[in-house]
Amino acid sequence: MVDKFEAQSNRFLVVKDDAIAFDTDAPSFSLFDTGRLQFTADVTFPDLLSNLYYYSEEFTSGGITNTYCESWSSLMPQEWGPDEPDVSPGVSSTDSIQRNLARYSIGTVPAGTNHLNIRVRLRRTKTPPVFYYYQAPSLFFGEDTWINLSGGSCPCEGLGTRMKRHFDIVLDGTTLYLERYQSVNNQGVPFTATSTGNTRGWITNQPAAGGTMGAYANAPAGMGFPMVLLDKKGFDTSGSKRAPWATSPATNSCAIGADLDYESVYNVDFDIQPGRYL
Repeated sequence: MVDKFEAQSNRFLVVKDDAIAFDTDAPSFSLFDTGRLQFTADVTFPDLLSNLYYYSEEFTSGGITNTYCESWSSLMPQEWGPDEPDVSPGVSSTDSIQRNLARYSIGTVPAGTNHLNIRVRLRRTKTPPVFYYYQAPSLFFGEDTWINLSGGSCPCEGLGTRMKRHFDIVLDGTTLYLERYQSVNNQGVPFTATSTGNTRGWITNQPAAGGTMGAYANAPAGMGFPMVLLDKKGFDTSGSKRAPWATSPATNSCAIGADLDYESVYNVDFDIQPGRYL
């Protein structure tokens, strides 16, 4: 039972159990009887990792060359989302890695909608493998439990301060869109390549034609997280240079291209009821 109604100058209150249940000065909204969206869909976040190669070439006073290499799968600091270009920062425009995550339509709502009551229930159906020295990305929610999304944003998973993934429900006109985002922060170890003298550095991407040191024009300047060791070959004095993606005369390079898939997939139940602020 309502305790009392109270009318003040330009204001109307409804009090129940000694608390204000309705106040014309406070924001309020109503939910529409029609236009409710209830459906299940998969939300996919693409692979995070890139190849990263470590190469060391040391020249001794006796004219002997010692070479060493490691190849890794790595996290490259960058952003993924609906407004991002495919090309990674500092990388040749021909090297597309699908950083652009196009938003997609999930339904329409009645004209006049300016409020959404959004509930989701998630299950991670594809979990990335364990990152080197770390773990699989941690969930930010309890699986198979209904969650209210205030503002329409749903944080999904993360790996400490290094990586985050989330999706948003966005209203544009009368169309609802789902937008995906993932981010790798800008910390780690430098990767660079030099062409003269002793060479030590992290190198990404394939070199220009020739495959010898001095040809790594496409290596982006920046930072990277070595995460999964693919191959390692210790110092060698036989003349096998072990430069990355090696072709003649460089040979015996560390293997790359292991089939590591750090995609995440969520099966999501959506319950979206449109409404309007009064």
